[in-house]
This record gives sequence, C-alpha cells and structure tokens, in this order.
Amino acid sequence: MSVFSCQHLSKKYLSKYVLEDVTFSLTQGHFYILMAPNGAGKSTVLRLIMGLERPTAGTMSFLESCPDQYGIPAHLRGQIGLVAETIEYDPSASLMRFLKFYATLFPTYDLPWLCAMAQVRNIDLTQKFQKLSRGQKMQVILLSELAKRPKLLLIDEITSVLDPYSRAFYLNLLSDFTHQGGTVLLTTNVIHEVESSASDLLILKGGTVAWEAPINTIFRQFTKIMVSDILTDETQALLQQHKFYPLDRLQSDGRWMSILVGPSASLPLIALPYVQIHMGAEDLFKYFFQTSDVSVESKAKGYDHRAA
Repeated sequence: MSVFSCQHLSKKYLSKYVLEDVTFSLTQGHFYILMAPNGAGKSTVLRLIMGLERPTAGTMSFLESCPDQYGIPAHLRGQIGLVAETIEYDPSASLMRFLKFYATLFPTYDLPWLCAMAQVRNIDLTQKFQKLSRGQKMQVILLSELAKRPKLLLIDEITSVLDPYSRAFYLNLLSDFTHQGGTVLLTTNVIHEVESSASDLLILKGGTVAWEAPINTIFRQFTKIMVSDILTDETQALLQQHKFYPLDRLQSDGRWMSILVGPSASLPLIALPYVQIHMGAEDLFKYFFQTSDVSVESKAKGYDHRAA
C-alpha cells in the first residue's frame, strides 16, 4: 500500500528552484532515508508533505486519496507525524499539561504509552519544554508524534542531536514502528549511523530524485575497491570510462592506496589489481556528489607535504 506519493513536485523561491520535477512514493512498513547535500531541499520536501509550504507545481497523494497540491488533507492530518528541531511546545505550560491537551486532538493518541516511555528515558514531564536539554526536547517530540500512532512519520535531521545510546534506542523504536506497519521518512547527514535500520534510500540531486531503491539492491549495484597504484591522468580517465571515481587516498606500508567507487557491472573491466572493501551509504553519497575541484592526486600531494 502506498502511504504517500508525489508527482512532478517543484518548489521555487523567487527565481531559484530548490526542487524540480520530484516524483517518488513511500510504501507502508518501509524505513526511508532521504539523502542530499545541505541546502538541497530535504527539509523542503517534508514541509511540502505537511502542508507548511505550497509547491510551485505538482501533486501529492496521501493514503491513496485523490492527488492534492496543498499537503495533507485535513481529515488525514492525525495520521502523519513530523519531528523536527524547529518544533516548540507551549512555554507557559508543563509538558504533562500540554501533552494532555495535545492528546485530545487525535483520537488514537496513546498518552499512557508516552508517559511510560518518558519514564524509561528519565524525562520529567512536570517540567516545561524550555527547561529540557536539546536532546531531551527531540526525544519528547519524537515520542509525542509516535503516540499519535501515525501511518507516516517524517523526521528531519535529529540523529546528530541524540547521544549514541539514545540514538540506538530510538532507531530500535522506529524499527519496531515499521515492523508494525508504520512508515518512516528520515532526512539525515549522519548516514552511517542509521543505514542498518533503514530499508530504502532516496537521493536528491539537482532538485530531483537521482536514485530511489531498497538499500540492499543499491549496494549490489555499486562496489568500493582499493587499488595499489598511482592514479595518473591516464589511469583516472580509464577508470572514469567505467564510471569508477576516486573517493580518498590512504597510506599503507609506505605506499599510497586509492579508494574508488563504481558500478559492480564494470568491475570485470578494471585492468588494475584491486581489493573489494566494505561499502556504506556514506560512500554512495560521496559517489553521487563527488566534486572535481580537488582531485585525489592533489589530496595525496597535500598529505605528502604535511608528512614532510
């Protein structure tokens, strides 16, 4: 079942397009990571879904309802949750007082569950929201949105706010949520810490969707190798013919080793001796957004200079 889909979604600020012709869908029970460089439109996608901003063009469909241009239909708003650091709760009331009011807005809100989870996390709900630490605020917002029992949970860049133990706790909680039929769309730049919990990857590039696929299929299509060879211009040109691009250099036993990523299908065409090494979502991010202004060879020269 499709929980959300958008068709040809665009958003323009003044004369600049942040999103242009974005089309993708979210399936029930899946955990999606939305990757893109800073300022490339990740948060804008979430704001458009929530109806906090209106798209310049395109339509959206929620829970297989009729396509709409303006975000969540009013009768479905309780079934979609948003977690973001920009959210603030009533500064004049204690958390418990505010949450009791908030619970009345949603027929499926599970306030006893939220209180139990806050106790597990040692969060005092008799305090005011402003008295909490940055990480505690994000935990309260996340628990509060999960207590709505939504069909779709949108999470904007919170993993860097949480300490490692809290991050592991909530990623397990989100995995349970998806196993029970919920859907998560998480934007993050701390990719390596969430990829083991996610099922699917969306990559935004140039204002549009550059890749949309299950994570395990992506890593079967791309591979990361290490070659013991100086990447001359001629060698780099040959590798780039096969869509292999250098990501980094490292020194081992006095020799420079080049790290490259490219399509697995092109691997048999690589004439150089190589070793395949583990590839993660962060490597794929670098592959899609690798820059040409600083070559790997120039980086290596810089390393040599600093070592000298």
